[in-house]
Amino acid sequence: MVRFASYPTFRLSILLVLFLLPRHSTAAPSESTVRAGKLAKVICHFESDQCADAALAVAESAVDRTLDVLGFKATDLKQPVEINLYRNSAAYREVEARLTGGKFAKNNAFSSHAERNAHVALVPDCDYAVLARLGPSRIALRQVAHEAAHLTVFTLVRSFKDHPDWLAEGIATVVEEQALTANGLTAGVMKEPFSSTRMVRARRLRLADKLPDPATIFAGDADSLASGDRYSVCWLFFRYLRTSPHRRRTAALLKSARALGGGSTYAKRLAERAARIWGRKGLVSLGEDFAQHLAKLEPEWEEVYRSLEVEGGVWTQRAYDSRNAIAWRTKPVLSRRYTIEGSAEILHSGKPQMNVLLGRSDAGFVTVAFRRGFGVTVLGYDSKGNAWSNLANARHEQVRAGGPFQFEVRIRDRKVEVRVDGKTVLSANIGNRDLTGPWGLGVQAGGAGVWKDVRLAR
Repeated sequence: MVRFASYPTFRLSILLVLFLLPRHSTAAPSESTVRAGKLAKVICHFESDQCADAALAVAESAVDRTLDVLGFKATDLKQPVEINLYRNSAAYREVEARLTGGKFAKNNAFSSHAERNAHVALVPDCDYAVLARLGPSRIALRQVAHEAAHLTVFTLVRSFKDHPDWLAEGIATVVEEQALTANGLTAGVMKEPFSSTRMVRARRLRLADKLPDPATIFAGDADSLASGDRYSVCWLFFRYLRTSPHRRRTAALLKSARALGGGSTYAKRLAERAARIWGRKGLVSLGEDFAQHLAKLEPEWEEVYRSLEVEGGVWTQRAYDSRNAIAWRTKPVLSRRYTIEGSAEILHSGKPQMNVLLGRSDAGFVTVAFRRGFGVTVLGYDSKGNAWSNLANARHEQVRAGGPFQFEVRIRDRKVEVRVDGKTVLSANIGNRDLTGPWGLGVQAGGAGVWKDVRLAR
């Protein structure tokens, strides 16, 4: 999710490297899967009709919506944008190292104007069995849409190198959401953990009085925000600009953004144009309206580590190799007696474990771990000492086999009782731990699983 040409400090050196290096071939090797549409082309550098089809669909949608945002027609795009999709992060990094020397190794996606293509890793890494079962992750498809948007801007707007983030990342983040929505790949911005988390971040900035005002955002001075906060603010601010009553003024500003020549003063000139369009008092009102808009949002999830994907009653969760996937509900339970129930299937992986998380607070939380190859374990995490306590263990054959199995996690004051397929498996004393905070779901690093019909019951 990085604009290759958006880092002026490294622009000259990177372009020289690209000039001197042999041009990376985009010809598809025999084991690749290629899909070409009217607006996009996807080269899947591994065999997978499922991944290639899904990536092309979101890329086509992303280009189409970027054209709409910019006010261009499909005929203005002389050739389809090209997306290269790699089987895992290692395959991506091998190519990325040749092109940029590792500059974007951790991003798992980047776009190159010089190469006129984008490179995206299919993450989180998983084996073919998990891929066949779950399909390409929404995280990877978001990156495909995001980079397709960047490539479209690169191709059609000469000043792209000098675009401030509210414009460059604002377009790409809005388009990525639209592309996934168009393909039925999101439960909605409030319910989808990825977009919901962006809302949580922006709302947190507002509450801490750290939300940049429109003049600051337009000037590009909000680019110093931490990466996650910056993407969140860019998405929500640009999204808000395209709503009534700001739609017409935003269209006028985008017209100026296309017409203005580039250069070191580009962001300043564009900010001055915004000030003229809205007026000084209008910018103040815009900031107040935007803050009120954020206050009214009701995001349902905060995803600490990706990724949880919500679709009706079926929720799939996959973790990167380096971290456990963790997604918390945003609202506390506010009760000492409740039940989290549903069903789970632990997919075979290097660390096959799914976790029901209880009582998030500054002091810590409790984990009910369903462990393939063993059974059920209840663990307590204490933040102060960064320490885990094993509170109870029980072997269980159905959990051991990975399921699927029905579960009930019952919190009764100072005890957690776990039932599987209607029978009590274990009971753990949690001591003085307070489990009235938010609950959540997790998967161990490198693992994956399927949750169904999970709900909070009083």
